[in-house]
Amino acid sequence: MQSIHDCVLAGKYLVIFEYPLTVDKKWLLLGYSFLECVQWAPEKYNTLIHIFDKDTLKKVTQLEAPPLFNYHFSNGYCNGEEEIVLQYCAYPTDRVQDLFNDLARVPKLAVDPKAEFKYAIIGYFEEMKIDLPSKKITTDRNMNYAVEFPVVSDRLVGKNWRYTHAVISEDPKNPNSFFNGVCRYDR
Repeated sequence: MQSIHDCVLAGKYLVIFEYPLTVDKKWLLLGYSFLECVQWAPEKYNTLIHIFDKDTLKKVTQLEAPPLFNYHFSNGYCNGEEEIVLQYCAYPTDRVQDLFNDLARVPKLAVDPKAEFKYAIIGYFEEMKIDLPSKKITTDRNMNYAVEFPVVSDRLVGKNWRYTHAVISEDPKNPNSFFNGVCRYDR
């Protein structure tokens, strides 16, 4: 079982990433939290990109990309008829399991004032371009700051846009300086 977390509108398309994560259902059924049962499995799976027509919800195509992980998309749009452009907060693929291990500790962190996150794992803006006819995918890292929860103006969802707003960690090397600022990123 692979995992889906978020989706994005990009012009006339709805885009969903299916990540190379596995979930151990037997441990989930025994009462362990979802995050305790997740394993990052890039050696087994690639990331699947599902593209649907946003109006009919019919699948247009499915592509396979190298393993990647993001929690949240900023936005997406169609650049002409044949290219989809997406922006999202990506995470370093060699640190995804550490991210889940830390997030599984959140209930303990909430009740123990001395508890701390172990890892400084940062998300960063990444832009992906998908050429539909060739199914070629290119990515470009946009920003070297720890960012998450990106938003764009509601009137620009699914359209080309200039600014993305997000929360930011001012000290990305400190795992406990979790989102203590805001930013406006000018694409």
